[in-house]
Amino acid sequence: MPITLNKAKTRRSTLPNFIHNIDALILHSVLRKVKKSGMFITVIHDCFIVHKKHEKKLKRLYFESFKDLLLLTKDPLLIEFLKQNLSLEEYNFLAGDIETFFDKKNKFILSNYNINPFVLTD
Repeated sequence: MPITLNKAKTRRSTLPNFIHNIDALILHSVLRKVKKSGMFITVIHDCFIVHKKHEKKLKRLYFESFKDLLLLTKDPLLIEFLKQNLSLEEYNFLAGDIETFFDKKNKFILSNYNINPFVLTD
């Protein structure tokens, strides 16, 4: 039986698959950074489990990875995806939000990030 392309399914699955790919890229980058630091970490899918004393360090490594992989590379994956898939008005609105997470030196500002994607242990 020949393979057929279901365009509707492909269109619906593009964004979720893109997000899963981003999760994997960030996870691997964080693990490389953590390995160099000597910090103990456990990973379940895209969740990181660390001792509470390493919370700020893990957050910093996570957002360094996010920034490096998706915003500051030669061809920033996230920015290019947004430009191709949003209207100019939507992109400009979102771009302002992205900029608020970084200071003028492109350093991530933890106080601007309210969601905590980490499991912290005592």
